[in-house]
Amino acid sequence: MKTILAELSGQARGSARSAYWVTASLAILLSITVSGCSSSGGSGASSSLQLPKVYEAKDVAKYRELANDGYKALNDGDIEKAVASFTEQLNLIPEGKLGAYNLACVYGRTGDLEKGIHWLEETVNNGWDSPDDLIYDSDLASLTKSPEFEALLAQSKATRDEKDKMFAIGLPEYKIPPVSFATQEELDEWSDAQNSILKANRSIWQNWQQAAAKLDFYAKRLAAEKALRKDDPTYDYALTRVRTIGTIKTIWDCWGSLSDGVVKEAESYLATNPVQVGADEANYLAGMALAKKLCDDESTPAQTAALEKAQGYFAKVSADSPLKGSADAWLMDYKLDNASEKGEAEVQALYADVRKLIKKCREDNDQDAMRIISVGFHNDAVQSLWPLDLNQPDFDGKNVSLDEYKDKVVLVDFWATWCGPCIAELPNLKAVYKKYHNQGFEVVGVSLDYDSRVSPEQLQQWTKKNEMPWRHIYEGKGWNIELAERFMVKSIPSVFLIGRDGSLVAMGEEAHGENLEKAVQKALTADIH
Repeated sequence: MKTILAELSGQARGSARSAYWVTASLAILLSITVSGCSSSGGSGASSSLQLPKVYEAKDVAKYRELANDGYKALNDGDIEKAVASFTEQLNLIPEGKLGAYNLACVYGRTGDLEKGIHWLEETVNNGWDSPDDLIYDSDLASLTKSPEFEALLAQSKATRDEKDKMFAIGLPEYKIPPVSFATQEELDEWSDAQNSILKANRSIWQNWQQAAAKLDFYAKRLAAEKALRKDDPTYDYALTRVRTIGTIKTIWDCWGSLSDGVVKEAESYLATNPVQVGADEANYLAGMALAKKLCDDESTPAQTAALEKAQGYFAKVSADSPLKGSADAWLMDYKLDNASEKGEAEVQALYADVRKLIKKCREDNDQDAMRIISVGFHNDAVQSLWPLDLNQPDFDGKNVSLDEYKDKVVLVDFWATWCGPCIAELPNLKAVYKKYHNQGFEVVGVSLDYDSRVSPEQLQQWTKKNEMPWRHIYEGKGWNIELAERFMVKSIPSVFLIGRDGSLVAMGEEAHGENLEKAVQKALTADIH
């Protein structure tokens, strides 16, 4: 299962004061409908937002604890304990999104299709609105082969699309603030407490519930901030609205109807003829919202229209804007998509421009742009830079270089002991390694563990215990290692299969799960040019 359990953080400052703000925040968030939230009405108006229930802190903590216990047991092979933990989690908060889903993951991983599909059906009937997780979660891979899977996937998409409609109105607006503060410090403390509640409950809420709660919180905060700073000439309320609604979703999310709300706010602000810095932000956020508007991979006229409109906004971002690198990354993603429809030669013709873009973003230390490149066109980006090398020491202190593996097929595997999908893939990787090692198949593991949690000695013992006899690179810095930057790894497991001639022959899903053995077989039998 992907890591979607959040740590409770950002507690409000001060003991007695914190207790007040948490209590006040709970009172506001616990209402199921938004009171006084309208683009035209006063504090007595109503909104179409459906707000989720907020749960007691002790129940949230127990819910997370049971999930962690369950996956630890599952990774350790104790299926009975995993089922017991997830069943208790389901009974604790039956409407929570993870209880039935986690049980589906258990039986999906163990290959029990009947029980897995039963719990997947329970998950979807409970309002699951993230169909991509059903497709891409490695724990559910075996369930995707069931005849019932496509119907469940369609039902999840329908739930997502139906709930998504409420976000087309954009960011609600309180004409009269439901809460008010005498100082910015008080507003900040209240916001900290609200954020803590949102973070704590997001492991229980469905995606649409998280978005609705965020929108309502941001609307209340903006109303309070506007009243507090009414005499501040530097405060730009319209731009703040654009910035705020642009933070509801991320580049990993489907924005759906919310993108219409973002564009509405951006256009409203741009109509005021703002200064260039503000115009750059509005144009960029409108472009990003449109680029992420449609949720499914299928190419449709609506998707084409949204992407073309997005390019127009990105092109308006000025050359000296700090957002220029990110805008150019989105534009390159669009160019590559168009080129792919014409053939591989058209894509490769853009690789020189891809390299220039990456070089510029790295020189500028533009991490936002690099993140977009990694999410949008990671495979093309790596191919454009190939060959890459490792040049890092293994457990024995010996340098690992891909040059050592000439005439071999090598899988470079970025993983971590804390990564559930990595552990779930391990039996398959070991089986392929055992079957093809004598034919020239090698593996090099690159661990993204942290030495504050796992020492080099502990990791070495872990790999021996779990029968991973290949070489391992471990710097102990988690994501913050140069190899992750070099290979543009932003999620794990992330794998790169290198052929006997040193070419990059497969990446990601192409060399994962049931595709791994096929890719290794093909690489071992390929002619060397």
